[in-house]
Formats: sequence, structure tokens, C-alpha cells
Amino acid sequence: MKQSTLYFRDGIQERLSVVVFVLAIQSFYGKAGSFA
Repeated sequence: MKQSTLYFRDGIQERLSVVVFVLAIQSFYGKAGSFA
């Protein structure tokens, strides 16, 4: 049971990092688009 909880938490962390990565790219392209 403990191991599955750890795996679940790792999955959430992984998803969060992906979301942050996508948001960073979107904000970067948004700034680049406004400068263009």
C-alpha cells in the first residue's frame, strides 16, 4: 500500500513538471509573439 502511494505521488509530480514546462513554453512564445 505504501509503495502504491509513493508511485501515485511520483505520477502527480511528473504531471506537474510537464504542466509547468508547457506553461513556460507558452509564456515564452507569448512574449516572443508580442515582440514580433
